Amino acid sequence: FKMALSYKEGKDVIAVVAYDKDRIVGVAACSKDTEQLYQIGVDVIQEYCNKGIGKAIVSRLTEEILLLNKTPFYGTAFGNISSKALAIACGYKPTWVEMESGTIKESKKYFRR
Repeated sequence: FKMALSYKEGKDVIAVVAYDKDRIVGVAACSKDTEQLYQIGVDVIQEYCNKGIGKAIVSRLTEEILLLNKTPFYGTAFGNISSKALAIACGYKPTWVEMESGTIKESKKYFRR
């Protein structure tokens, strides 16, 4: 669940987990990016996608963050249409675009041939 969890000690602060019997099928978690901003990440196993699991766990995680009087935000790659649709379905609105720069050699790792 590498899109949801950073696996770095002290970085992930809350996680909401979806199960199918004893199997974990989805995780939404947040990292404490600043004292006030908590970034949400989500991962659902492919065979469980499009069943409302992502929306349920992101919505619940959002509620938990708000109960702490913190500001949740959902970041995703510009081209990740499914993730953007999930965020919008959970009430998030596009507010900024993040861009990176680097050498041509460095950027090749982001493009498949």
